[in-house]
Amino acid sequence: IDIGPFRLVFTQSRGRGSSAPAATREDKTIHDVRSANCWLLVAVVGATTQIVRPAPGKDSPMITGAWIAECKKIVEECGGTIRKFLDDGFFACWLNRDKAAIARALESLRQLQEQAMPSFTMALHHELVFSSGGKPASEETLEGKIVDFVFRMENVAAFLGESRLMSEAAHDELKNELSCEDAGRHEMRDFEVTYQFY
Repeated sequence: IDIGPFRLVFTQSRGRGSSAPAATREDKTIHDVRSANCWLLVAVVGATTQIVRPAPGKDSPMITGAWIAECKKIVEECGGTIRKFLDDGFFACWLNRDKAAIARALESLRQLQEQAMPSFTMALHHELVFSSGGKPASEETLEGKIVDFVFRMENVAAFLGESRLMSEAAHDELKNELSCEDAGRHEMRDFEVTYQFY
């Protein structure tokens, strides 16, 4: 293979064939299925009028920028990554992190919420994500309904006037780590059934 001024030559020595039977396609598929405990969090700043108590000499973009930086620090210190920055917030995820790390992140973000610099809403969901074909479950496998679900959750939180909302699956994982209140069952756009939230 020629790439610019470089030439790559691959060779393979001929050896005796293995007497072990080759794995069937079905066996290989079974062994290649992998899973990851996935935590998804969406945080969104409220309306501009909710940015209260701005420090003298600072405008809203500077406050929001400082908030994003602080949230990024919290998420990363607890083993997560911010996968996408939004116009008014961010989408973060944790893969295969222990419950204590997630609880620490939520507590730090709750403390940040109390400062209201700016006010923001957050929604947390937990789901077991599967992948196959020898590829480990990763951030790249996070797409479609699982992502839509947590974004719709944030909409429900805003509608209910709740600053924090957790899915039933996330609550089941964290109920011994955090104190939560029942937020009832609610519909979500594009989803056919009602869901329990905390």
